[in-house]
Amino acid sequence: MSNKNIKSSPQAKFGEFLRTLGLSENETAVYLASLQLGNAIVKDIAKRARLNRTTTYNILLQLRKMGIVSSYQKNNIIHFSAAEPHRITDLLNKRIQKQNELKNLLNNLLPEIKVLYRKQASGASIKIFEGIDSMPDIYGSVYRNLRPNTESLEFTNWGGKYDLFPEQFRYDMFEKLQKQGIWSRSMLIEDDMTRSWYEKSKEGNLAEQRKKIKLLSNPGWDFFCNIELYENRFAIVTYKDDIDFQGVLIESNELSSMFRFLFDAVWSVE
Repeated sequence: MSNKNIKSSPQAKFGEFLRTLGLSENETAVYLASLQLGNAIVKDIAKRARLNRTTTYNILLQLRKMGIVSSYQKNNIIHFSAAEPHRITDLLNKRIQKQNELKNLLNNLLPEIKVLYRKQASGASIKIFEGIDSMPDIYGSVYRNLRPNTESLEFTNWGGKYDLFPEQFRYDMFEKLQKQGIWSRSMLIEDDMTRSWYEKSKEGNLAEQRKKIKLLSNPGWDFFCNIELYENRFAIVTYKDDIDFQGVLIESNELSSMFRFLFDAVWSVE
């Protein structure tokens, strides 16, 4: 008999169907051996399936759980036999039912999964901070995982509110940026304090600190805010007084790129 005829035999086709149903190669071999032998002991089934006894026995127990093999004991020896072929239909129906249950479960979960996917795809997250005590947390979140020779951007209207920033916190944050070799560009709303800093920067005192400052005239707007941007995250902070201190930390590639573009556009204006 040619190999082609063997491959197309009913037994081969049935074995292929069983594997499609989810049975492994060994499970299929054991089931077919049991089907051919009828009632048989493990030794004979293992010989027909060309597997060792231990493997065959364990597989027979698994097939019994599936309901496609039965067993009985005679003279203290366990005999196994393949269940009637129609039991394969029962197994198939169970698999179909399980697949339908999984499909329904997935359909119910899809809306939540899509939300998670969109969030992951955009890389966006938002955190809200309130109270002056949260200041170290919000700025620490912006300037975490610093990479040498990168750049931070700042837009601020400190006015007379700079003292709200604890002195030690200011010192620690600036030192951290300097140690990591972070370049910073600051656009500051003009007042007495920022003019003083600007004059120092022109004298070169700030160059060693890798800082550049640009002053913006205040058309009379009364606002107190600060925007700190580093890589893909930025903080928007309002601090009219220590009671109203609030901040929002946003991590987003798209929004950070937009703020960086706006910053550079204003910075380039003479």
